[in-house]
Amino acid sequence: MKSLSQGKVHFARIRTFCAAAGMATQEQQQKLQELSDQYRDLETGMTKLYMSLLTHTDTRVELQETVAARQKLESQQQENKSVQKVCD
Repeated sequence: MKSLSQGKVHFARIRTFCAAAGMATQEQQQKLQELSDQYRDLETGMTKLYMSLLTHTDTRVELQETVAARQKLESQQQENKSVQKVCD
């Protein structure tokens, strides 16, 4: 009889251990999901930041090109005025 009661106690301990392990696994899965969500959010944020940086860089390059074109145009206008004065 003693061995049967020890078996019941042992089985109860195993059941408790398995239940605790199941909870830990569930908690770990929940934590993993939370971390995965955070990683996805960071990845999305980094993508948006990268796209913003590309847009900003493109805008800066376009602005530099526009300024250079305007300076060239102003230079040509000055040269045209000089030539016109000589011809008049």
